[in-house]
Amino acid sequence: MEKNFLDFRFPVTSSIDKTIRLKICNECQLSCKYCHREGSNTSTQITSEHDLNKIMTLGKEMNRNRIHLTGGEPTLNIAIEKIIRTFINNNFEVSITTNGIFCIDTLKRMLDSGLNDFTFSLHSITPEGFVQFNRSKITTSQAERWIYIILSNIAFLLENGINPDINTIVCDRIHQSEIIRKCFYQWNLNVNLLTTVNSSFDNMQEKIRLIRTYDLLPFQYVRAINCSKSRYDFVSNNSFKNRISFLIFEDFYLNSLCENCNKKRIECDEKYYGVRVEKNKNNLLVRPCLNRNLLIPIEGFTNTIIGKEIIKMNNYELVIK
Repeated sequence: MEKNFLDFRFPVTSSIDKTIRLKICNECQLSCKYCHREGSNTSTQITSEHDLNKIMTLGKEMNRNRIHLTGGEPTLNIAIEKIIRTFINNNFEVSITTNGIFCIDTLKRMLDSGLNDFTFSLHSITPEGFVQFNRSKITTSQAERWIYIILSNIAFLLENGINPDINTIVCDRIHQSEIIRKCFYQWNLNVNLLTTVNSSFDNMQEKIRLIRTYDLLPFQYVRAINCSKSRYDFVSNNSFKNRISFLIFEDFYLNSLCENCNKKRIECDEKYYGVRVEKNKNNLLVRPCLNRNLLIPIEGFTNTIIGKEIIKMNNYELVIK
């Protein structure tokens, strides 16, 4: 089976997404222009054993064994090590998306807790670019300090045999080339390219230009069967150690959630992306959609129409169009 993209043919790899995106805090040092904070600016920290047990129960009921920690900035959660250790000790895989702004002691404690799957959100490695990507005013010197911390943490992981992934939103060629040179070529890391609707990089010609500039070859199309997640992987003509990927949201919707939604095909960027859990005040809630203010209590979620449909999708077969 093959998939066409930008006049390239990709062999298809499919999988079942078994992830719960767990927003464990709302706080963050940054205010990135494109951050959606998992759909909420009012969630509270998840810290208690009681809450973690409820989340693990949901995972088992939905046949999901992977917890992806998000925020805000998840490392600002006061119980980050306990959260990691609790899930891992109960046979859940744990990963994290982070801005990378944390002290080396925090990184060591996370590693000691068993975490070894990191994704860094990194959109520029120059102070000017870092300032540009933030809504709030930060100084150039502050940006320089944070960039140093982020790159030091990535280097520390590499020294300890862990290769983090890099997520980057490309808005212009300068920031794109910085990230690719440093992370893809120098550090041999996987780089995931995200584009925004208003970015020139959402244009097909710009994607083709990027592929030609870096002499990339098509490698594989990776598609989750039960949600909109997909990516097109390219590799360097000189090395197959790591990949540059275009992350794409395919048209995938829940009938019970999306059928009568007026945003379905016009304003909905990510379609149905997956299961999100957050805490609001004292309640753990499932958020099935970023664009709608729909929050469902975690207790009994699997008995709702939406919950049942999500579980049923684990048996879907992949259809390539």
